[in-house]
Amino acid sequence: MLENLFNLIKENSTDSVINNPVISNEENDAVVADATHSVADGLQGVLAGGGLQSVLSLFNNNNNSEGNGLLSNPIVSNIISSFTNKLTDNHGIASDQAAGIASSLIPSVLSSLVNRTNDANNSNFNIDSIISSLTGGGNS
Repeated sequence: MLENLFNLIKENSTDSVINNPVISNEENDAVVADATHSVADGLQGVLAGGGLQSVLSLFNNNNNSEGNGLLSNPIVSNIISSFTNKLTDNHGIASDQAAGIASSLIPSVLSSLVNRTNDANNSNFNIDSIISSLTGGGNS
């Protein structure tokens, strides 16, 4: 699941990471990896705290059609905050720039993840394998 998530983030990171002059080309993969871990760790933390319904509601198409509803979701806010901290701590990016990058990339990625998970024709992403891999049940 992490590899699929990494690739999904890389697909969505063209403007916010790859073409961003604040992030050197040498750091692109490391930044994408930090975003991947921020998303996975954020979802895993919610699940570990008994928040299965919260995670499942995140994947409800009705709330996420444009990705705008994601910004008001506390799970998404925590992931954005975590990624912002990684950008400042690991890559020396100023906090306001890091917050802008995270606020742009994370909702876009989660919206794509939701759409692909809800797409019956996409076997790379399904909610069962996502939950299973995040709770230690497998690496699908």
